Amino acid sequence: MTAGVEMMTPNSKGKDSKDNNALTVGANGNKDQAKPSEFEIKLKRARMTAAWFGEHGYFSSLMSVITIYTLYQSDIRLAATGKEADEGFMIVASIIFFIFLFEIFLQSFYKDGYCYIPSWAAEPGESLTDTWWRRMQVGSFYFWLDWIATLTLIFDVRKLFYTYFVFSSLLLLSSAKLDSS
Repeated sequence: MTAGVEMMTPNSKGKDSKDNNALTVGANGNKDQAKPSEFEIKLKRARMTAAWFGEHGYFSSLMSVITIYTLYQSDIRLAATGKEADEGFMIVASIIFFIFLFEIFLQSFYKDGYCYIPSWAAEPGESLTDTWWRRMQVGSFYFWLDWIATLTLIFDVRKLFYTYFVFSSLLLLSSAKLDSS
């Protein structure tokens, strides 16, 4: 589990437990809050399922292997393969790019505080400078670290997208010229 980020798990106690009655009991122990809606219950179950999936040993191991591969894939490509293998490496890099995006969205869904979005309203007694400073603090350190690491893959994936889109554009232009002749 990431330090400083609270996570929902099936074994959590209190507000994140499997018992749906935990949402109906107020801070003073009275049942002064309304029962959760069906949507809230389904959302809670979905978050718990996402937490189980995201923190599962197999998924963590897969992400570790993919991360290590990503760190060394360009060295492996240059040292052990020829020019003809570049397209294969670009395809694998694009698949890894989307797996990393999936992991970021998954963690944003189930980890409280991972993708923190502050309230836009000014707090009582807060200066204008403090309000804007608080509003700019979006996401945790690990959220931004994951985004920066994922975005660095664009340099590998960019070649594939450029090749595909330029080639398809040239085919469209050449077919348009043939049709107009």
